[in-house]
Amino acid sequence: MSSSYFHEELIGYPQVDFVLRGDSTEPPLHQLLVALRDGAPLDRIPNLTGRTRARCGSIPTPSCPPRFDYVDIRPELVVEMMLRDRDFASALPFNGWWRNPISAVFTVKVAPTSA
Repeated sequence: MSSSYFHEELIGYPQVDFVLRGDSTEPPLHQLLVALRDGAPLDRIPNLTGRTRARCGSIPTPSCPPRFDYVDIRPELVVEMMLRDRDFASALPFNGWWRNPISAVFTVKVAPTSA
């Protein structure tokens, strides 16, 4: 979430070309990658702060999908693959994790329901 607050500062770094702001940036990231691949204009990608050769700019349109059922987050799939393939190392987040076992805390995204 820090990129949402500091996007203007981040885009000032020469190694940063784009910053996606807000939560649920998966759809805008996909749009950005497709636009870059196809050479399409970037001015309609929501939550994007970007740099062109001439200037920096941001698109203020907020993007939050109304539903999250397109996201397939099932931890049991990772366990199934580890057991099936007998490959426990591939599920580790990075090399050396057992020496420094840190973990991310996943929050739950709940889409608004209509009554």
